Amino acid sequence: MTKKCSVLVLEDEAIVAMEIEERLSDLGYEVVAVVSRGEDAIAKSIELEPDIAILDIRLNGTLSGIDAAKEIHLSLNIPVIFLTAYSDDDTLEKAQATEPFAYLIKPFTGRELHTSIEIALFRHKMEQRLRNAAETAMLYIDLMGHDLRQALQAISTGSEILESLTEDDDFRQILEIIHVSVGKAERLISKVLATRQLLETPLTVVDFREVLSRTLDELASDFESVDIQVVYGVSKAQVIADKHLVLLVMNLLENSVLHSNAENKRVWVELAPSDGGFNLTIKDNGPGIPDVHKETLFDPNRRFGGVGLHQSIKIIQKYSGRITVKDRVEGDYSQGAEFCAWLPIAPKSDAPP
Repeated sequence: MTKKCSVLVLEDEAIVAMEIEERLSDLGYEVVAVVSRGEDAIAKSIELEPDIAILDIRLNGTLSGIDAAKEIHLSLNIPVIFLTAYSDDDTLEKAQATEPFAYLIKPFTGRELHTSIEIALFRHKMEQRLRNAAETAMLYIDLMGHDLRQALQAISTGSEILESLTEDDDFRQILEIIHVSVGKAERLISKVLATRQLLETPLTVVDFREVLSRTLDELASDFESVDIQVVYGVSKAQVIADKHLVLLVMNLLENSVLHSNAENKRVWVELAPSDGGFNLTIKDNGPGIPDVHKETLFDPNRRFGGVGLHQSIKIIQKYSGRITVKDRVEGDYSQGAEFCAWLPIAPKSDAPP
């Protein structure tokens, strides 16, 4: 026998609460509790673990339905549907922060109630599947990273032993290539593992200029022979981002250096205000990118740009930004590439005092 979907209801108007309970029962749902206070909704949710909670937003008690939803969300992974007689933007904006699965505007019909519950349950089920798939993928990435690092350590140790046993210059050059390749592989593993929690990391206000300055210092210490020229067109550049912004900037900077075969490598960097945000422009004197490759550079199915570039695309998409590429010298791709990463300015209401 199929288990009935259990529902908790938070509604402080007795007649409305009775009507909702009756409708739910008629629709075949099991109403495990009907409460009128936010505190009781939290306690009963933890005690009874319902499949879904239906919460009125505005209550007469100390806690609102929104407050109760926040606590239930922290304690239980169940979908929440909000009931409200108010559809104003301010109320909906506050409710949205709790990540509800649906809204029901009073008065509502039995069909609307049933549809909202079924959609919320289906969406929750699909999100659970996606979350489980992501966790499985992360597990395999962690295991793969561990095993690959073990293998690289064995290769590195073995090559060091061989180096100590030979005086042959040609053989030592081969071992040096092995050392460099091991280092590249280790950095690649670290880069992949760095974005494991990209989607779960909360966004906040970040100073784009400070991140760029710090990343440039790190780049300069790693590539001392590269001529890096920097122009800051702003004293502060506040954007909505997270810790992965450092990786985005480093990927773009490393791309301009590592893929350059110029004898004297040069990189031009500029951060300036642009179109309601900030534009980071990075130019190089490398081999450039032919037009035929520019068209597919950002296509994840083609993989032309490598891990770093496609990783950067995922990061900047999370920030609602964009990446573009063109020739450093218009019409002559062989003179180097110019990458531009644009991020929108942080809303003033989100900026720190």
